[in-house]
Amino acid sequence: DYSRFFRLVSRHVEGANDAVRMEVADGERLAAWLSRYAERLRREHSVDAERHVRMLAVNPRFVLRNWIAQEAIANAQSGNFTMIEELRLLLATPFDEHAGMERFAGPAPEGTAEVALSCSS
Repeated sequence: DYSRFFRLVSRHVEGANDAVRMEVADGERLAAWLSRYAERLRREHSVDAERHVRMLAVNPRFVLRNWIAQEAIANAQSGNFTMIEELRLLLATPFDEHAGMERFAGPAPEGTAEVALSCSS
């Protein structure tokens, strides 16, 4: 996941920790990329704390993913609009942490059906 990956990388430059590795299927290519990235940051004299803040400001913690939208739709179809309101508030400030809403920042729950969409969907 693009957003999760770069939020994690903002915190971990000198090598991938387990959370970063879980975002990428090809660990060998990830390690090579992280090595090149760390070298570039050294050349640019990047300050980790400053870069971290900048990266969090452009990589949202919360994105309306298909599984989240589908869950909200299913709830609404059964007359429960609570999740719709929660998501409206959450996505109004997607870069904030929003305690208690962490599940919406993670991967789809185990067993969630994949929904394939095209640009014309």
